[in-house]
Amino acid sequence: MTSDAAPAAIAPELAALAAALPSTVSRLNRRLRAESGVQEFSTTQGNIVRRLYSVGPATTSELARGEEMRPQSMAAALAPLEKAGYVARRPDPADGRASVVFLTENGQRQLLEGRDAKRGWLARRLDERLTAAEQSRLAEAVLLLDRLLDPDFSR
Repeated sequence: MTSDAAPAAIAPELAALAAALPSTVSRLNRRLRAESGVQEFSTTQGNIVRRLYSVGPATTSELARGEEMRPQSMAAALAPLEKAGYVARRPDPADGRASVVFLTENGQRQLLEGRDAKRGWLARRLDERLTAAEQSRLAEAVLLLDRLLDPDFSR
């Protein structure tokens, strides 16, 4: 829904926060990817692996819908994951003409090891660099970020 009203002026402090937050989150994500020790794949490929882990096997079309992309693009994203042995295909029991993609044991192990490495690094860094009070403030900030991302939130 659009409004004909002119947008309200943004306070300079809010504009600065809006500019700094994405940069900081991006730096944290890059560091966590580096700490995972797992072969680097694209964000989409990481999402595919996590989706298969949490939801289970899916067709290429289902994965494409979940990532809001075309099935052809999903097939291209899956190819390196298959080559690396993270995912594989088997016949779809509901449709013999189709196949489902599933996370292999190797893919699951790599996902969990990478997740553990990232969480371990972050927990150590939080413990080494932040006081207990700062850790509490950061925990509150995580809740606020979750609220920012909640599509169902309204004041």
